[in-house]
Amino acid sequence: MTIIRFVSIVVAAFIAVPMPAQAADFIFDVPVRIENMTWLNRIRVECYVSSQMTPYGPPYTSLSHLIGRAYVDQPITNGNFEGTLTIKVDNRSDYQNSEAAGYICSMGGEGRAPNGSRIAFNVGGFSESYERVSGAAPIELTNMVYDTLP
Repeated sequence: MTIIRFVSIVVAAFIAVPMPAQAADFIFDVPVRIENMTWLNRIRVECYVSSQMTPYGPPYTSLSHLIGRAYVDQPITNGNFEGTLTIKVDNRSDYQNSEAAGYICSMGGEGRAPNGSRIAFNVGGFSESYERVSGAAPIELTNMVYDTLP
């Protein structure tokens, strides 16, 4: 399990576990734990399945390599959530399921700043968005996981 620690005692865990297919081509069970992120009111966990891995690690998510993608939105109450989100990805490509090389799952979200303005916590800018709102920088943040598929 990957732990995310924030200076303001915010902890979130994020890991994707590919499961055997049941009514979908690929199923990912993603345990998530978020604490004390009072500005966050919704998260989105999105998973992509790709036919090719990049030379530097994660799979390509361009349309030419994309086998499928799906996401789940989860409301966050009072800045807290703990549970497992299930993301079911269907193959919507010309590739066979056996051609899947890897997956990438990421977490983003949205919330409201103290002044009421909307804030997007995007995968690439999650840390910066949180720091801008809270004034505290995350100590460690992992909101993206990827791996090869067998």
